[in-house]
Amino acid sequence: MTKTTKSYDPVDVEIHRKALDNISREMAITLRRTSGSPVANEGNDFCTCFLDAQGEHLGFAAYVLFHSGTSLLGTRAVMNTMVEYDDIRPGDAWIVNDPYEGGAAHQADVAVITPMFYGGDIVSWAFSNIHLLDIGGVGISGYAPGAHSVYEEGLRMPAVRAIRNGAIDPAWEQCIGANVRTPGPVLNDIRSMIAANNRGTEKLVELIDRYGYE
Repeated sequence: MTKTTKSYDPVDVEIHRKALDNISREMAITLRRTSGSPVANEGNDFCTCFLDAQGEHLGFAAYVLFHSGTSLLGTRAVMNTMVEYDDIRPGDAWIVNDPYEGGAAHQADVAVITPMFYGGDIVSWAFSNIHLLDIGGVGISGYAPGAHSVYEEGLRMPAVRAIRNGAIDPAWEQCIGANVRTPGPVLNDIRSMIAANNRGTEKLVELIDRYGYE
């Protein structure tokens, strides 16, 4: 018996691949232009990507390639917590920086992870990550070589749904701001990650509307 495969147009495949890559790139442009942090717009210590509904990469803007693993582990951490919620809706997002549960290199690498909806269903995930200017603890900017435990390294967040309706929940905003040395830039960078993920969602919806979704 001869095995056959469905024919496809390699030109169409390349067009779709580029379109998916461009979603991550537009997310990166949004993040870099809205962040006021030199870590992001001068040091490029951030990344953006988006993943399919099962948490596998579809596109990645390789500013810091190391974070490709973080994005996989962080998104899976969020997916594992979703069983606790029955009211997930567009505009929700999770903050993750836990090295143990979310795969972050250290607590200063904070990620915002957003479910991307289409037609009422989660069809993909947007991931943005920045090394924040500070995350509290005994070391400035998250570097604490003298720390003896994870509790000295700063604010640690597992998969926490701290964003509703596209904005940081005021209680979480107050909590994060009270635990870092530079609350203004830190909170602004979190907003920049939200904006980047929102842009990714907009571009994905445009792409699905144009080409369809299966």
